[in-house]
Amino acid sequence: MKSTKTDLVALLIEKQKRLPKRSMNLALVIDQARAGVYHDWESNLDMPKVRLVTDLQACRGIDLTTIVQDVKDGVYDESPTVAQLEELRLAVGSEEFDRMFPSENRGKA
Repeated sequence: MKSTKTDLVALLIEKQKRLPKRSMNLALVIDQARAGVYHDWESNLDMPKVRLVTDLQACRGIDLTTIVQDVKDGVYDESPTVAQLEELRLAVGSEEFDRMFPSENRGKA
């Protein structure tokens, strides 16, 4: 999987550089992506990828259809770190965490 904080940012910067005039909407999306707003595990949003698609589509006059489709197809779905999983376990409790992530689906140490 690709990262919204690095891979997407690099791709959007390249798009911005190829534009005849700087897009303020695209610049905002780049800044938010770099800050982790669209990251699955770091964002404060409930559905960061839905917001990302909406924000990309708001960039009028720029062909971002391939990127939007990649987001919808899960290309930018990030995996959690061990620390993020532990934080989730603490937040929801062990029983709920085990329902969300059954042990047979977890990685082996």
